Amino acid sequence: MKYLFIIVGLLLAGVVPAQQSKRVIILKNHSTQDIKGQVIELSWKKLTHYYKLIDTTLFALEDKSGQEIPIQFESLPDGSIDKVLVFVSVPAKSNTILKVVKRTRKNYPSLVYGRYVPERKDDFAWENDRIAFRMYGKALQFTNENAHGIDVWAKRTNQLVINDWYKKNDYHKDHGEGLDFYSVGLTMGAGNIAPYIADTVFYPGNYTHWKILEHGPLRLRFTLTYDSFSYKGVAVMLEKEIQLSAGDQFNKVTVSLNASDPVKVPMAVGIVRRKEGGYFNFDKHHKIATYWEPASIVNGSIGVGVIFSDNVDLKTTQSQQLFICSMHSLQQLVYYTGATWDKQGDFTTATTWKRVTRNFAKETRGKTSIKIRYQ
Repeated sequence: MKYLFIIVGLLLAGVVPAQQSKRVIILKNHSTQDIKGQVIELSWKKLTHYYKLIDTTLFALEDKSGQEIPIQFESLPDGSIDKVLVFVSVPAKSNTILKVVKRTRKNYPSLVYGRYVPERKDDFAWENDRIAFRMYGKALQFTNENAHGIDVWAKRTNQLVINDWYKKNDYHKDHGEGLDFYSVGLTMGAGNIAPYIADTVFYPGNYTHWKILEHGPLRLRFTLTYDSFSYKGVAVMLEKEIQLSAGDQFNKVTVSLNASDPVKVPMAVGIVRRKEGGYFNFDKHHKIATYWEPASIVNGSIGVGVIFSDNVDLKTTQSQQLFICSMHSLQQLVYYTGATWDKQGDFTTATTWKRVTRNFAKETRGKTSIKIRYQ
């Protein structure tokens, strides 16, 4: 997502004829930046209130040319529909009009994907149209290849690549779509989280269980669960829910601690450091951190960004930057972590990436002026 000011309106007076008044949605972009493929959330409850004849089977959206646009329903834990996700582009200082159509929808090609990869020692890999990531499973844990953190797969295609790259087993070389040249090792990689006990990162092993909660076409959501560990005599099990939407560089990570008794646990989010240097910035006031890695002559640079919901303290070690906080087992902790590749072409400098991260942070904190107006 970009830093955008969007007004989502259902019928703005004077824009459409009265007879169309309950048949269109107008997306107005007041910012000076174009929206280029972004997921916007609409309330299903409000949509069904204004368009009383629609339901989940007879509901589609078309752009002004009559082309159907991708949507996805998002449900609450009880199974009821909460949101409609739409994937749109809106020019700066302009608007896009979507027509509400009562009919069955087409099958859209998914822009997100994730899966368990048993053929590669229990990896879990996921991606959208911009970037890919992976986490490591139990089968890798007791090998000399073991790694603890989030891995980044650098892409310069909007096609989904995970299955092809695993099948060809040659993804450490760029064949035109990108490659995996990000080194994780025994660090947090690109923004993983782990307990921080006695001034040391405590890795609870690699993930042992996975579950896909939503699988697209616009948003992927899944959980990774880890073996329990003991803290102050309490058995604690770490679970991460990870969400990635089409068009985004950042994952939303929701962390839960399932404990035998209530307990407060110190935690650390980390970004790997390279011995060659790079450009690191920690903006404590805005609760963001970015790291622009030193450039590879052949492959370029990867930038990593982390956005925190609460205050964190920085601790620098030889191998990584750690951001220390604490969380209670009765509450969840939410943060965002993402990455980019300069050869992707959109964000090519440390300064640009810092701005992108800061602007995305504003969006996550409700400062994007996204409004829904009904008339």
